[in-house]
Amino acid sequence: MSNHKMPERHAFTLFDTIIDTIRGTRKLTEDQVRVLHELLGTLILDALNFLDNEAVIRHQCGPEAKRIAYSIADGERTVLCFIYPRYCSCDSFVSKTLCQRSELMCCHVLAAILYDALDHNQPKRIWDEDSFGELLFDWTVPA
Repeated sequence: MSNHKMPERHAFTLFDTIIDTIRGTRKLTEDQVRVLHELLGTLILDALNFLDNEAVIRHQCGPEAKRIAYSIADGERTVLCFIYPRYCSCDSFVSKTLCQRSELMCCHVLAAILYDALDHNQPKRIWDEDSFGELLFDWTVPA
């Protein structure tokens, strides 16, 4: 893992505990940021930067969505992420999270998780079934 020596399952357990606490209070404390930095290194800084710059958009299929995706504007590109299961269309997620197993997640997935836990309600896009399916099929977010 990036900056920690604990086994991956313990790191995920600690991460999930912190996120559950954030979700309960809808606030992110300095202590939580410190722990997340120990677990994830500078990924937390990148994720917070995406939130500060309102680069995260929640896409949901229908008003009572069970299927949700997040798009994150990252410079010249936009990546598509899921929280459940944790997945991102960026190269870093595939190489560092899935293949090398050197990071628990990428900064985009972390931004989406924090966006959800902090209950950021805007911006949000609601899609019909066909349009949401196209979004997932193309892995691109139309303007």
